[in-house]
Amino acid sequence: MKKMIIISLFATLLLAQNPRVYSSLGDGIYDNAPSIEKLKEIKEFSEFEDKIATHIKEVEKTKKDGFAIESGDSGVDKREYLRKLRELSKQDSYFARISQKKFKESMKQNNHELFTELVNSGMIDTKKYKKKILDYYDLNKDEIVLSGELKMLVESERSKQKSKADLKKSVKKQDKASQRIEHIKKRDKEKEQEREEMLEEELLQKKREIREYQKKELINH
Repeated sequence: MKKMIIISLFATLLLAQNPRVYSSLGDGIYDNAPSIEKLKEIKEFSEFEDKIATHIKEVEKTKKDGFAIESGDSGVDKREYLRKLRELSKQDSYFARISQKKFKESMKQNNHELFTELVNSGMIDTKKYKKKILDYYDLNKDEIVLSGELKMLVESERSKQKSKADLKKSVKKQDKASQRIEHIKKRDKEKEQEREEMLEEELLQKKREIREYQKKELINH
């Protein structure tokens, strides 16, 4: 029972992380392996099934060798491990190129199913092709069922657009409030100016009346 637990923990460790030996090269290979394996589920990649299966087996074996080197196993050659990583890196790039090629073809041919499967496979750089993906989806959204990575990307963009719209609406509302305040200030200022002009006119009128009165008094005396 104890042996089974140890084996289970070791298996979990293998799945949970990558070997630290040559990790700058290995991490990309190991992290991409599940995405490459998903390509087997796409009918347009049926001709590559054997190559994909072979690649995945080689990745798993090489990953175990990486952990063995890390644990100090002298039976595994470190230089051979590096050579294998370089070979796997070339295969990884090969599958990436094919995926990108078919991704572009899917949009030209309006193959919505292939488009969705490739985006969801993880083999397409959604940051690099974000605009193309969203533009294509917007043009064909009535025929595309959202799922996986594509759904997350579209919903994230919708959320961003909504936030921008809400912010714009809020700013516009604040602008209107500011305009009303400015209008009230301007109106109050105009009223104040009118009152001052009226008071000044009244004062001038009283001065004129006083002068007229003084003139009459002088004449009468």
